[in-house]
Amino acid sequence: MVMYGWFTLGGTEIANSNRVAAYANTGITAGCTCPDLEASLGHEPYTDPVSDHAPWYDPAAPQSKDFHGVLGLEINGAAASTLGSEWAELVGDGGVAGAPRRASRELDFKVMLLAASEDALSYGLEWLASTLEGSECRRGCIGDTLCLYSGCPTPPLPDGNSCDPTNEPDPEPPPPWDPVEAGDRALRQLFDVSLLEYADDPEFSRLTGNTWTATITFTLKAGRPQFHHHPVTIIDSTNDDLNPPYRDRIEGYSPYWEPECPPLRDCLDSNPYCGNDGPWGPEPFPGSNPRDPILIDPCYPTGRFTAQRAIYSDHHPGVPRVPRHLEKVPLIEVYTGSRALHRTTIRWYSNPNRRPPNPESLETCDICNEITIPHIPAWTRVVFDGRTKRVTVECDVNEQTGRQRGYQGQSDVTLYGPYGQHLDWPAFRCGQAMLIELICQAGTLAPDARYRLDWVVRGDAA
Repeated sequence: MVMYGWFTLGGTEIANSNRVAAYANTGITAGCTCPDLEASLGHEPYTDPVSDHAPWYDPAAPQSKDFHGVLGLEINGAAASTLGSEWAELVGDGGVAGAPRRASRELDFKVMLLAASEDALSYGLEWLASTLEGSECRRGCIGDTLCLYSGCPTPPLPDGNSCDPTNEPDPEPPPPWDPVEAGDRALRQLFDVSLLEYADDPEFSRLTGNTWTATITFTLKAGRPQFHHHPVTIIDSTNDDLNPPYRDRIEGYSPYWEPECPPLRDCLDSNPYCGNDGPWGPEPFPGSNPRDPILIDPCYPTGRFTAQRAIYSDHHPGVPRVPRHLEKVPLIEVYTGSRALHRTTIRWYSNPNRRPPNPESLETCDICNEITIPHIPAWTRVVFDGRTKRVTVECDVNEQTGRQRGYQGQSDVTLYGPYGQHLDWPAFRCGQAMLIELICQAGTLAPDARYRLDWVVRGDAA
């Protein structure tokens, strides 16, 4: 389940039951509100729409100050997974399952709008309909980001045995509670979200105290159906204390994996009538050997070069942990600074034995995935987002002077996977420890460059 008292779409707050309770003052019960919601959002206690710069307030529309906001009542469609597969029935008995896939997700919302006048309620309905159309900055059919809480951000439960009949307090008081951090833990995000259906007939009523209400339902549809948690930073080039890396320089570095990692051999494949005497030699069919000649994009550089490298562990004691039972994807930000960055590769290695980050720990056959981008110009910020499988670029950015001009938006830049082939965006299905190798051409990493890698865990239900 998810908390229905607060959610945003495209960065605009739509429902906030605490805000409505403060503005309407109509005796909304505590069950509809969340005691620490304001603190978790970094907001001061709510007073009135004008002073708080409420999302709907517009000085050009005087009636907007009399609109109290949107009270969340229900959200349905979050508690079940959309994972499934199509089945093909066999001619004989039984059937065969197709490849599993996640269908898009539909979420049904029921909300109540409150206002101090009919005119203000009409304005609120107009504002909500406009907001649900989506943000102005989204591109085409991509959709927006929907943010919700999995539950009210609350202080952690005290340590100790909750079944202790003496109910004695802990000998040491718990550390100070950070409501913003608690809000980050409860945050869930859905991507590529758009309005699917808007209710035709709101239910209107008038409460005591001259409060006008309208109850409506609408449906939002998410193209990316998984619930993504708040990103957790595991690598930050500006803070080596977070996760100390191993750094070195490699002469004559090759982008190809060496040596080849052959698949495990089937004990029944030694057929004396095939093998070396077969029409293609020992290969089952042409092209089955990854060392066969392959077509490579001419924009992918293949020559050897002098590389500088950093190796990190995502299980260093100072790095925040992520839940083991959930899938995780990377969120990577690179800022090149005053030099163009050449031949950048980010590579992930399985590390179940938690070996330390050094070259001796890197086993070629433990490589899980990699991303390569041959060239990033100077003064460029690039975000590789494993949540949406997109690349965002900001050009001509000088963080020291605050200058930011040029292109900003989604990029169609080509990213490469192993051997310069098509990239299969990384998604790691368990919390197994990993080593992360970052490589670039020596001398192209500027002193004012920086990079950061976050893990984002995601689940099929909330």
